Amino acid sequence: MELRRERILDLARDIIAEKGFDGLNLRDLAEKAGVTKPTIYNLIGDKETLIHSLFEDTVSPFERLTFIPNPKDPISGIESIIDIFIGRLKENESYHRAELLTRVRLEHAGDPVALDHFSRSEKLAIEVYAKVQKAGMSRGQLSPQQLGTQFFRAFRFTYHEWAHGQISLSAFRTQALTDLYFSLAADATPAFHPQLIAKIRSLDRSRRASSRKSHHKQK
Repeated sequence: MELRRERILDLARDIIAEKGFDGLNLRDLAEKAGVTKPTIYNLIGDKETLIHSLFEDTVSPFERLTFIPNPKDPISGIESIIDIFIGRLKENESYHRAELLTRVRLEHAGDPVALDHFSRSEKLAIEVYAKVQKAGMSRGQLSPQQLGTQFFRAFRFTYHEWAHGQISLSAFRTQALTDLYFSLAADATPAFHPQLIAKIRSLDRSRRASSRKSHHKQK
């Protein structure tokens, strides 16, 4: 039953990637999956429940991640969270664009499940900063709540830019990492701070080099 459920959800993602969430209906999904509509109701539920299940599949894997800072290389563990997220988006960019835009629409409409996913995502960012502080990489002058919330807001803005096709996935990663390093640097210990500044400068050099390359191609 679980395998059949996952297959139906995968096929739903394919439809959404092609037609958007508004183009998804259970009749077409059932036909594509080779099952009846009642089977989808029994395995997953109605369309609203199916959409909520897809949202859950985006958030829940990251709640299971264990972030353990390495004193010798504290940044890599933090970077890996963003790289895993970007990797998931890369698997099906069209679907994830449609998913974010739909989730935001439902948040604005007061959908409790969409709002819960928003809250849980922000909480994940706060937990990362709490672990950074616990690992002794921050001075503790700013709270994990302040740092996590600030980063999450910046991340969401960049996420929206990507979903609307304003930036590439590569640019999304660069901006997300830049925002991460800036927020960490705001409260970093003297030992940790230079590493973050070096990372910020490296990303800035790469961004400028990429911009020059793109400019030359346009010419």
